[in-house]
Amino acid sequence: MKFSTLSLLSLSAFHLPIFTAANDLSDGPLTQPVVLSSVTPDLEIDLSLAEGQHTTVAATTFNTRLLGGSLPGPTLRVRRGEWLYVNFENDLVEQPGTNTVQGEFAWPDSTNLHFHGPHISGERPGDDTTLIIDPGESFRYEVFIPEDHIGGIHWVHPHRHGSGTLQIGGGAALALVIEDEEGELPVEVENAEEIILMVQLFDNDTFENKIVPQSGDGLFNLVTADNVGDEFRLVNGQYKPTLDIIAGDWQRWRVIFGSWDKNPLDLEMETDGVCEMVLLAKDGIYISDYPRPLDKYPISTGGRTDIMVRCSATGEFTVTDYGGDLFTLNVVEPPNGAEIDVSTPATEGFVFERPSYLTDLQSSTPTPGCSCDTYMNSNQMNGLSYNPELFLHTVALGSIVERTISGVESHPYHQHVYPFQLQQFFGINGEDNDYFKLGDYHDSLMVRSSDTVKVRYLPNNFHGRMTVHCHRVDHSDKGMLSAEDIVDGGVCSCSPKFNAVGFTRAPTSEPTSAPTKAPVDYCENCKTIWLKTAKIKDVANCARKCVRKQRSFKLKPKCNKKCCKVLCRNNNSALEACTEKGYCTGTDSPTA
Repeated sequence: MKFSTLSLLSLSAFHLPIFTAANDLSDGPLTQPVVLSSVTPDLEIDLSLAEGQHTTVAATTFNTRLLGGSLPGPTLRVRRGEWLYVNFENDLVEQPGTNTVQGEFAWPDSTNLHFHGPHISGERPGDDTTLIIDPGESFRYEVFIPEDHIGGIHWVHPHRHGSGTLQIGGGAALALVIEDEEGELPVEVENAEEIILMVQLFDNDTFENKIVPQSGDGLFNLVTADNVGDEFRLVNGQYKPTLDIIAGDWQRWRVIFGSWDKNPLDLEMETDGVCEMVLLAKDGIYISDYPRPLDKYPISTGGRTDIMVRCSATGEFTVTDYGGDLFTLNVVEPPNGAEIDVSTPATEGFVFERPSYLTDLQSSTPTPGCSCDTYMNSNQMNGLSYNPELFLHTVALGSIVERTISGVESHPYHQHVYPFQLQQFFGINGEDNDYFKLGDYHDSLMVRSSDTVKVRYLPNNFHGRMTVHCHRVDHSDKGMLSAEDIVDGGVCSCSPKFNAVGFTRAPTSEPTSAPTKAPVDYCENCKTIWLKTAKIKDVANCARKCVRKQRSFKLKPKCNKKCCKVLCRNNNSALEACTEKGYCTGTDSPTA
């Protein structure tokens, strides 16, 4: 994969504003966010949410909250089988007199982080969206990317209930890329120049008249430039920038619609056949029928799309979205007088390797009791308002789960931890039916011509909280946010479609016969330690106590410090991982 020559430049610092006609303002050549990549196993970064100012020709004043000091924040690139450690600090200053009423826009200076899209644990110290990080507080996120994770584009943004709209809508977001391995992609994809396109919506009218007054926030301040209007989109923090592409070369556009409102992006480009655009992946998951030629890309709020783009002649073309012009594509001559060559078509019939959590479930039968209705309406899920102690449905780990989701014509549905596969549309799936196909996987979905869809997913790795909500984040902040509880050893149970009361814990079934006791292995001894220490919320302290406790319990063999740390993360596959990686050792090990 080739990267733009500007990929290491900070976008905010290198904007080159262009002032032309009043309606043709531009922030100049498109720049790429700073890239933070793992150069040794694992990636560890320091990241903060803090007050900052953003510069763009679209605004004369733009005071907001920024992740990592820029809009958007730095792009994170990690490999499979690695840990992502984020030492996150809330550097905001608590304002007096702000709203603290749940179910309203509130807590403007309180925050957390959500890793939107990757298949990772929804439990602390991973992607736990119930975590509250108040001003001056910090938290160390520890996120493991499974070794069989599919490569793809995702993003990171705040997810504190009540303040999500203000913070996401103010621009606090960054891209997250899980790398592909060499040889896993078609040759034209592997060799294409990669372009990150973080598209963010700013709606000053809604903020000024609704969100800011109710939350009591005095930090956000946006004054738009003349003729820009109260609602506009930025690409990588830039207003109507220009992207160069060499005629005959492929570019891979990795589009993130980092939005919080209703409208799908509807990205398209009219070139009279000069440029081709083919769908490669949606929501960080490769489609099964690449290349899928499309003219229009109705990317759902919160969704991502990888598009392969190639042009056969020079010229300038406007890329548009639902609101108008988004950016300009400038097609230039090949260097050194080379010929423009578009004779080689995109690879047909390429088979992308699929991990087990992306199994094709179209011919599968849902596990009995695991087919539930999820209804988004009136700022509620099945009539249930947000309560972090309640779960909408419960799920047996390892079951084939089916959901009939209603409200997707108006509410972009987002599911954490496990992506879902489209199984059935109810109604005429007209204008979107080339983009949304049965069998495709998504984690964010809004289909304008079919208010109800049936989906399936396979929860086979992570148990615990799986957050589900409307990604019209103002609806989520008001209460259209819940979770499913995936239980190892539990059973499926559904809330009713209307007037749900939720589950406080997953129901369990009585065993039909006494289970056969498995032979104790190294890590079962470690588990005994963990059961004595796991109540300690801080991973480091838990791990230290785990090691100390081994002496008093006199367990042989013992687990080393690294195994203790894995166990204290409460990863449901920790015991197996510790054994496979040799973390469990004899009593004489100096690392124990």
